[in-house]
Amino acid sequence: MLKLVLAAFAATVLWMSTSQAAILVGNIVCESNHDAKVECETGVIIRNPRVANELSNAACTLGNSWGFQGTKIWVDHNCRAQFTYESLTTQPIPPPAPAPTPCPTPRPRPPAYTVVDCRWNSQNWQPWYTPVGHFVGHAGFGFSDANVCVYTVQNAVDGAICNWTGNGFTSYDMETNVEVVLASYPTIDSCYDAVRLSRHH
Repeated sequence: MLKLVLAAFAATVLWMSTSQAAILVGNIVCESNHDAKVECETGVIIRNPRVANELSNAACTLGNSWGFQGTKIWVDHNCRAQFTYESLTTQPIPPPAPAPTPCPTPRPRPPAYTVVDCRWNSQNWQPWYTPVGHFVGHAGFGFSDANVCVYTVQNAVDGAICNWTGNGFTSYDMETNVEVVLASYPTIDSCYDAVRLSRHH
């Protein structure tokens, strides 16, 4: 009699533990758009999934437009639905470790005119390169009008500024203050055209 009671008790415990292992119920929405196959991660090993609420006009047919494997439910052929499922485990599978954060992309050097302003050099207005701390161009030359000086600063290209030298516009590298092109040009535009040509050859 005692053996029968113990056997019945053991069977009851086995039934309870099996039931408890399968009582976790979850739900997830998985959607296929543009006829693409999509896998939706539940985070637990699943069993007995079913369509709880079909959200698409396309039919969701098990084995054709939806199915499951391991921890994932997949949909295809524009099936969109809310699925319910049971879990075979009482412990959720830990999520995968996040991917390492990539190193930030270096910011490009700002345009020249953001670090250049026009200052009075005791005779006229001349571009001033702030980071290095010097006038750009030969001393004593520049622009009689501050607005013209600002205009040439705003049109600076490839780290060079075309400054007025008394007879025309000559290009100077802003960091070294050395002439980029050993020539003088009648207009700012023609001077900058020469800078572009020299920098890209």
